[in-house]
Amino acid sequence: KDPPPKGTTTRKEQKRTEQAEEMTDALRQLLLSTGYSLETIRGLRVKSLVSHSVVNQTRLGKVRRQYCLSIAGNGNGLLGIGEAKSEESGDAATQSKYRAIRNMQPILRYENRTIYGDVEGKVGAVELKLMNRPPGKILLLILVIHPSKTNQCIGFGLRCQHLIFEMCRAAGIHDLAARVTRSRNPMNTVKAAYQALMKQKDPEEVARARGIKLVDVRKVYYAGRV
Repeated sequence: KDPPPKGTTTRKEQKRTEQAEEMTDALRQLLLSTGYSLETIRGLRVKSLVSHSVVNQTRLGKVRRQYCLSIAGNGNGLLGIGEAKSEESGDAATQSKYRAIRNMQPILRYENRTIYGDVEGKVGAVELKLMNRPPGKILLLILVIHPSKTNQCIGFGLRCQHLIFEMCRAAGIHDLAARVTRSRNPMNTVKAAYQALMKQKDPEEVARARGIKLVDVRKVYYAGRV
């Protein structure tokens, strides 16, 4: 093929220029601090869950700012939360998302689908309990009638409120139930759920500390519910 005439740009060059324009100082600093590539960061599941305005009373009057709480995860065992305040709502959302990416931590998952045992979390007046659930069974009748719905019939699912639902999706947890008691403040609910997920104990580490061998029997683990 003949080379393009001078003064014209190809699609690859246009993409490079667009990426260079989108690359802000905050994004460059995020890439340097995390070591992730731009494609990896764009592939993460990032979402703002809580956003509201806050007011600080000073001697000069009331100073109004925007608060934002976001989560970030790769859908495969990593989850982080981030908070930010700014005078502009867009800046607060961007800062909170970048901080959530920077704060991502590994979450323990049993069979890459649920959590190890039941865990509890408490932040402020919010108290919640996350409970593991067994894998669902495939309904033969639905498979016969609708063979295309195989993936929709497998698994217990996420039976919890929307904030915990989004966190589990970002972390790659598919079978879980949650109960939130007392207060249901959105900000503290997200923090309590993250605290509970990070509180899990690895059975292998417990067995190593006790000096015994770990034999994982599913019927014993799920109390005969499988």
